[in-house]
Amino acid sequence: MSLNNPPPGAGSVQEYQVAGIPWVTSSLCGTAVIGIDFPFVTQFIAIKNPTGNARVAVAFTAAGFSSHNAVPLDAGESITLPLRVKSLWLSGTNGQNITVIAGLTCIQSRFFPTLTGSNGQVGIG
Repeated sequence: MSLNNPPPGAGSVQEYQVAGIPWVTSSLCGTAVIGIDFPFVTQFIAIKNPTGNARVAVAFTAAGFSSHNAVPLDAGESITLPLRVKSLWLSGTNGQNITVIAGLTCIQSRFFPTLTGSNGQVGIG
């Protein structure tokens, strides 16, 4: 017998009331825009531009860079954001190592909407 319970979705409050599942990457960020797709929806994200003298930028869509909807991080800076996202976009000025730490929920990315400025979400990209 199956209860056929629905899986957690974008509005599942209980997924944000418990500690997130840890996820981390250190990626080389050049001048090209690179995307990070999280396996599950995030509960929070933390981005650090640890060393060097290069600036990096973080956006929530690839178009965020061309529409000036990106957050710049100078060398040594970091930012922690309590945001629900399924992907993140990074761009740098030269080969710069970026560290991204996220707390993941159990919400599968396919059950979360795609963020896009063309869908009425102003300030996204």
